[in-house]
Amino acid sequence: MKKSNTLNRRQILQSAIAAPMALHAQFSGAQSQDFPTRPVKVTVPFAAGGSVDQMARYIGGKLLPKWGQPLVVESRAGANSLVGTTYVAKAPADGYNILMAADPAFSIIPLLNKNMPYNADKDFAPLSIMCQISFLLVAHGSFPANNFQEFVAYAKANPGKVSYSSPGIASQHHVMFEVLANRLGIELLHVPYQGIAPSMSALLAGEVNLLLGALALPLSHIRSGRIKALAFAGTERHPLLPQVPTVLQAGGIAFEARSWFGAFAPAATPKDIVQKMSNDIWDVTSSKDFSENFLIPNGYDPINTIKPSQFVKFLQDDRARWEKAIALIPPDKLKT
Repeated sequence: MKKSNTLNRRQILQSAIAAPMALHAQFSGAQSQDFPTRPVKVTVPFAAGGSVDQMARYIGGKLLPKWGQPLVVESRAGANSLVGTTYVAKAPADGYNILMAADPAFSIIPLLNKNMPYNADKDFAPLSIMCQISFLLVAHGSFPANNFQEFVAYAKANPGKVSYSSPGIASQHHVMFEVLANRLGIELLHVPYQGIAPSMSALLAGEVNLLLGALALPLSHIRSGRIKALAFAGTERHPLLPQVPTVLQAGGIAFEARSWFGAFAPAATPKDIVQKMSNDIWDVTSSKDFSENFLIPNGYDPINTIKPSQFVKFLQDDRARWEKAIALIPPDKLKT
């Protein structure tokens, strides 16, 4: 009799322990299955109205039928995107916080700054790359060179006199221009500005000779003749400027300068929710609709080829690529 009572008590105790666990498992499964049940906040670490902001809103519109909930886009600009990126790194990891960022916060900035407010490798769950954008080398309309080979010849004949603008010291544009100069064996004059818009204005005003940046920014000025396109720093010509060769086609050297945009969640976000968000964002950004109606018209690379399962490896390779690029530049040129 005592033995039977002992077994009953043990069974009751086991049931009492198992019930909450089963309930938790059931709740967790329902949570991921039903996600999202309320609006999802998307933090863009740049000024409102910019390219990443526009992309976030476009993707949000495409996700609405899938999720039944809107993406609420919030701009948190500042400190070269560190303000918004840090905010998401420390935000609740419940699936309702997404960061849509460009690569500097995960590549070049961590390499050049020892005291980062977040860990780019440990504080985020990479969801999906959204797109890449290859840069275009352009010159002011008065610049003597009309193509890439003429630019190289002119720069070699005038060492240190051909100037280029950038959004700032140690920016992607600055680093890649110095890498290009290193590869070509030429010396250029760097003139940094506070942002890409002032950098572009300087080129238009003739204050500098060259600029290396996203295609969409100078496109209308290329068509009007105020700016000359010398070469495209991508693997292929862009559909918007099919007459402009790649650097490899124009100069015989393999050179790529590009940026990427990706979506991230806080690191502790439940894996099943991360998987759902990754798959759904990929479905949008790898679609023909996204390519034809957003990427190509806005000057981005036409096709998104990096799948979510490849994103972590892509981030590691990208960091290594920037590390090699920075190693080619004298340290004094990267000091602010």
